[in-house]
Amino acid sequence: MVITKKEGEYVPVDPNFRPLPKFGHFSESDQEYANLRPMLNSMMEGLWPPETSLEDFRKAWLNNPPTPEECPIEAKDVLTETRMIATRDGAEIEIKLYVAKNKRPGSAMVLRYHGGGWVVGGHCTEHSENLMIAGWTNSVVVSVDYRQALEHRFPYAANDCFDALKWCSKNATSLGGDASKIILNGSSAGGNLASVVAIMARDEGFQGIIAQILTFPVTCHPKFFPTEAYEMGSYQQNSKDSVVTAARMEWFWDAYMPEPTADWRSSPLLAQSLKQLPPTCKSLIIQSYFEDSGLENYL
Repeated sequence: MVITKKEGEYVPVDPNFRPLPKFGHFSESDQEYANLRPMLNSMMEGLWPPETSLEDFRKAWLNNPPTPEECPIEAKDVLTETRMIATRDGAEIEIKLYVAKNKRPGSAMVLRYHGGGWVVGGHCTEHSENLMIAGWTNSVVVSVDYRQALEHRFPYAANDCFDALKWCSKNATSLGGDASKIILNGSSAGGNLASVVAIMARDEGFQGIIAQILTFPVTCHPKFFPTEAYEMGSYQQNSKDSVVTAARMEWFWDAYMPEPTADWRSSPLLAQSLKQLPPTCKSLIIQSYFEDSGLENYL
């Protein structure tokens, strides 16, 4: 049974909190966003009933987002297929390939780690984006359906994603990609996993990653925010954000890591060093609670 969290507990919200100087201005009121809030609130409330089964909770998150009109069409413009690959513990996970019909040789491989708080989501979460990347950039997109909490808690997701990277590198030719041109791409919890995989790859001397693309990445457990080193005000400033509130994100964290530990494999912002990592492109949701953790990561 999924019982959602009502209030955050790791970062007490100070009623007298004032925006911090470095990033606080990013959360200033924006009329365009304010106009969207009623729609966002309604949409998110439907995904977060007070109590539901884990199965129904996941099903609610598996609806394909709206597809832009200009998006390449599956089967017509982009061919897709699924495969099962082995992980380090002998289990199998599914990957989904997106390959443009007119793909040219020497294609980069984009490993896509979907968002969903390590609990929900799947290939469908960024399906339209995967079609666009494959169809417009001559890249082979590999969406990784890593194992999820509650059944598989930390560090399963991180390990599965790294295992998928190594498998895709070894089998690049059969996938139609180039093992020397790998891009890690993830959003939200997927951005967390992409960031963690980049550090794992660096530490193991893995070669071939040329870039990482992190979209509103979750880079640190709120209990361990390194406030002595970084500005971390958005967690309080935007704790009631329409997309994912602080309390709801803490619920995802509790599902993934019930006993929080300051481990860089879940909180890459805590890694001893962020040097010698691939060039990084980040996009963030302004006025979101995890805004600052994304801004600080790799700055």
